[in-house]
Amino acid sequence: MLEWWAADYTASVNDTSNRRVKQPGWLADDRTQAIVGHFLWAVVFALAYAQAPLFTSNQNQYFLHALARAGFGQLGADWLANTLDPTPVFSALVWLTATTLGTWAFYLQYGLLMGIYLFSLLALARTVAADFGRQLPTVPFLGAVVVLHSAAFRYGLARLAGSDWEYLFEAGLAGQRLLGPVYQPSTFGVFLLAAIALFLRGRAFPAVACAALAAIVHPTYLLSAAVLTATMVALEWQRTQRFARPIGLGAAALLLVLPITLYTARLFAPSGPETWRQAAEVLIEFRIPHHTQLSQWLNAAALVQLALLSLALALVRRSKLFVLLAVPAATALGLTIVQQVTGDLRLTLLMPWRLSAFLIPAASTVIVGIGLARWLPASANRTVTRLTWAVAGLAALAGVGAFVLLLQRKQQAPYQGVVAHVRANLEPGDNYLIPPNFQDFRLAARAPAFIDFKSIPYQDQQVLTWYDRVRRAQFFYRDDPGLVSCELLPTLYQMGAFSHVLLDDDLFGLECAGLALEYADDHYRLMRYHPPADG
Repeated sequence: MLEWWAADYTASVNDTSNRRVKQPGWLADDRTQAIVGHFLWAVVFALAYAQAPLFTSNQNQYFLHALARAGFGQLGADWLANTLDPTPVFSALVWLTATTLGTWAFYLQYGLLMGIYLFSLLALARTVAADFGRQLPTVPFLGAVVVLHSAAFRYGLARLAGSDWEYLFEAGLAGQRLLGPVYQPSTFGVFLLAAIALFLRGRAFPAVACAALAAIVHPTYLLSAAVLTATMVALEWQRTQRFARPIGLGAAALLLVLPITLYTARLFAPSGPETWRQAAEVLIEFRIPHHTQLSQWLNAAALVQLALLSLALALVRRSKLFVLLAVPAATALGLTIVQQVTGDLRLTLLMPWRLSAFLIPAASTVIVGIGLARWLPASANRTVTRLTWAVAGLAALAGVGAFVLLLQRKQQAPYQGVVAHVRANLEPGDNYLIPPNFQDFRLAARAPAFIDFKSIPYQDQQVLTWYDRVRRAQFFYRDDPGLVSCELLPTLYQMGAFSHVLLDDDLFGLECAGLALEYADDHYRLMRYHPPADG
């Protein structure tokens, strides 16, 4: 893919050819300049976007299986780590990285994915501009993309309009997005954008391979990849009027995704109709309603995003890109209407609106690209170039500042004291009953936990076990120790033996048989638990 990205950036290097200052020998070649330019812009974009420190949010789920297999602490004894893994390919990559390069390399891997995202948008915008007989002013476009995706810009949107607007120009509906603060399986959705850009450049087979790769790493992209691939196959047949090449494209895509499709089918195969229905309702109504229920995510920000998508489709109606965006958009709309009318649980969990995760950033790219191509000359003058780099550089500095701030907050979090104690004293057989909202405990302490609300399995029987554990744990962790029944502890212990009980400051006054203080600070008390003989 670097070849066609290099072609894009080489053109931007030549934008200022009539004013070019003599370069050092090693930079005299256009291709070398393109590679250096790619690297610099990718670094600026990654810094401006700002990753969250390891291990944050969804990483506590998606890294667990891999780090358990890699021998991190006693994670191998964790109940969730021994459930079916919903993203086995991503887990294999995490395991390989953790056991060879170390955890620092996760930041680098995410940075590389951000680079793919950035230059996929660049290639897409240049193609659309060319369809309108214009040239894209590349440096201003890249600067605009950096700013619109920057942590500083997102912070400003959130402060001005609310958290629903934070990812307005890059996220899909229902909180689904390709990028985000953390490296996780969904970030491989950037290859969906790469697939579109490649196909527009006539690289059909690499395009379907990229679409398949997104689904292989994160199976929830199977629908997105299938719709994109089917669209590309149809367009290829329309272009060639022959069946051999389109059939080859479809067969190649099917062959690539067949293993993960079969694995996912096994993962979601019902243990029984009623068991599956109950598990689906737990996910839809209890755990991820913000992703699955229209009433939860169809707000003003979502309507603006739909307006952006509609505008982009109108702008590219005569472009090669139109069908590649219109078919997925129509599919998402049609399936969403069917889901709302029928209430089908399988279709709800399929989340057809997730196609917007690549449609919205593509739409924003179209609008920005066409606007800049229309109002700015392709050959940006030196002042515009310098100003663009200055603004992008400030966004990168702000992103670095955001990462440092998040890292400091994580290092100074109230739980750091008890986590340090657990890691220093962890022994085989230790297992911890923790507050269900303490999502960072497992990976921070490298210790098995009874349950938490954030990290979930997906096999139906395991979902119901998770739900039972969570509800009972929530009932134990009340705001008032006077409301807590100590009889819950033996019951919870029978569900999954634990050696310790972690009490937050709401329960400092709790006294139950079998609890003995092991560690205390201003925020937590760690109690060793010995179940009563008659429990």
